[in-house]
Amino acid sequence: MVRSFEAAGAQIFITDYSTVESLKQALARVDVVVSLIGPGPETKESKSVVVEALKVAGTKVYFPSEFGTNHYTRMKNYDADRYVVKKAHFRESVQAGIKTVRIFSGLFLEYSLDFWFGLDNEPEDWPFVGTGNDPVALTALDDLGSFTLAAAMLALKVYLYHDLRLVLVDEQYFNSNLKYKS
Repeated sequence: MVRSFEAAGAQIFITDYSTVESLKQALARVDVVVSLIGPGPETKESKSVVVEALKVAGTKVYFPSEFGTNHYTRMKNYDADRYVVKKAHFRESVQAGIKTVRIFSGLFLEYSLDFWFGLDNEPEDWPFVGTGNDPVALTALDDLGSFTLAAAMLALKVYLYHDLRLVLVDEQYFNSNLKYKS
């Protein structure tokens, strides 16, 4: 997969996330960073290094790895390590003065309709969690990639020449024919 990006013209950097110095070359002249660093407590130090490197590099927009459920409002008192680390990382990047955009996509469709989610597809036995009336959000990975790119372009005020339908993080809807480019 990495080689296909390289063949399309992307520069590939193998880097170490333990020091700011090691990330400088990879982040030079990069306007937008989308982090896919995992959520566990073992990533806390690496994420702090990334924030400092983004600040030093002058990165314009940062998407921390917040993909998934909105653990800020829907699970206010939920103190699982992975969410504590995500919340601290977001605060750290904002306090560093970095324009930080969170995307709460809900569950990933491709991984959710399966046994781990309580669904047994063989006998088509799908028990409800809760009352059966509780809302759940699912997002296809292809849609998440397209949306993340569109959100980055909006954050940079770069517009596409074709129609897009976007759902913004704050749950407002943006639907427009985008016809100009800055």
